[in-house]
Amino acid sequence: MKIRTVLILVVVALAFAGDAMAQKKGPAKAAAAAPGEQPRAGVIWDYQQELSLTDAQIKQIKETITVLLRYQQDCRNRMAKNDRDAQVLVDADVKSKLEPAVKDAQAKLNKNNDEIKGLLESEGDLNRLRELWKSNFETMVDLKVEQIKAQHATDVNAALEKAKEYMKANVNILVEMQAADVSAARQINKLLSPDQLAKWREIQKKVATAASGPAQVPPPPAMPSPSPSAAADQ
Repeated sequence: MKIRTVLILVVVALAFAGDAMAQKKGPAKAAAAAPGEQPRAGVIWDYQQELSLTDAQIKQIKETITVLLRYQQDCRNRMAKNDRDAQVLVDADVKSKLEPAVKDAQAKLNKNNDEIKGLLESEGDLNRLRELWKSNFETMVDLKVEQIKAQHATDVNAALEKAKEYMKANVNILVEMQAADVSAARQINKLLSPDQLAKWREIQKKVATAASGPAQVPPPPAMPSPSPSAAADQ
């Protein structure tokens, strides 16, 4: 059983990336839009002229985003470790459940293999060899079934409860990542004058509108085909 829950949460969190990353995301360089053109997606400093950003403002914005990206990478590293630790616990639990079955199977296989070796060396009964080979293969099948049962066990136990703690720890990390993103966005907004902030939000709005494209008008409904009787009347 693989630990998938946290990975799904990470994907969801990235799909709803916050405001600070919107200050940075986009192509490496976005050309300024010509009059009448929709703005292209780009990082905020690509619009230095339109927003009248100073070099000092751009430097502070880049530093803020750099700190955020480093923090988010650290969060992802911690979540990955929690995932690994949770999986180790589950794997260990499966192994402990399988241990008695593995010992019984190994003892049976060893016994059969000793007899098989002797029969091969003495050119013994082929039918008996068939029985022993079949017994070995069936033993391995039975062990595989026990492994599947252990992997899909639904009973609540200490290992699963501990794994759940790691998952919850990752949820807390995701919350802090979102909070850090919003905090960074607010910090960047404070670096802008009210006029710069208003222009930047307008640019973002136009970019989002351009990216979504024009509204799709559904085609008119198809005309019904004439009934056989109506076609005959024409």
